[in-house]
Amino acid sequence: MAFLRGPYSRLSTTDDTLDQPKTFEVTHPFHPLYKNIYEIVTVKEIWGTSRVSYYDSNKRLTSMPTAWTSLRPKDPYCILAAGRCDFSYNDLLKLAKLIEQIKQNKSNKKNNIEQYLNKQNVK
Repeated sequence: MAFLRGPYSRLSTTDDTLDQPKTFEVTHPFHPLYKNIYEIVTVKEIWGTSRVSYYDSNKRLTSMPTAWTSLRPKDPYCILAAGRCDFSYNDLLKLAKLIEQIKQNKSNKKNNIEQYLNKQNVK
């Protein structure tokens, strides 16, 4: 079934990008272009990843994930924290899981050492 447009449903010619940024900054701390600012050519989904296209210093069109740039969507947890938290909710969950794994490994190593010493009759 085709969608029929009425006489007044014509697309607007108004520029809807007025409130969109014209430039972006590379914010990934380990990227060689960190802190560099580029003019945005396009932002679109490519292979399931949001990417920003820009011209590099050699005037070649290239792109990078928006997650590595100032265009990255803000984490809701960080927005609610209003500058009082440097970490995202997901990062904190990963950290808690990592700490738990380290504790578990230390506990396992201690138990293994105790079992070995008991077998050797060492006190």
